[in-house]
Amino acid sequence: MPSRLKPINWRLLGLHLLGIPFMALGMQELFLIRQVWLIRLGLRYGDDAWKHIPANYLQAETVNDILMWQLSANPVGILLGCLLLSIIVWRRRESWLLPVLLFVGGILLNWSQLYSLSYLHNLLIILRGSIEAANIHYRLAILGAFLVLIGMLPFLFTWQRPVQERN
Repeated sequence: MPSRLKPINWRLLGLHLLGIPFMALGMQELFLIRQVWLIRLGLRYGDDAWKHIPANYLQAETVNDILMWQLSANPVGILLGCLLLSIIVWRRRESWLLPVLLFVGGILLNWSQLYSLSYLHNLLIILRGSIEAANIHYRLAILGAFLVLIGMLPFLFTWQRPVQERN
């Protein structure tokens, strides 16, 4: 019995592709919570911040930790979007190529450096406030959760309501 792929719902794919940048930026904010102490050291001591790292932290491990967490934030947001779309595709019996195309589109958006534009980071800095604030962990958590929630809205709105493809 030959297997036949279902037609791709391009509107559904486009709608979900709009949520991926918000999810990636939200993950960046949530992953930044781990490095607040090191950013504060950098702001306070400048280039001499490495001399003030506590003795139980190795410099190489600290740098590796920063790079690993910050570089993995965008792919985690993209994979979360693909997982949500896979659940929606399974529930609505749509084409299984949609999550793959969403992954490719999200990686292309990541590769185009859309998430690291200066005006976007300036907007996030305005929203989160100063890193020196005492409640910066809460601000980062709230902003990150808010951005992830905005990114999930297209997924939640298409959970039951069909997005019809015009023929």
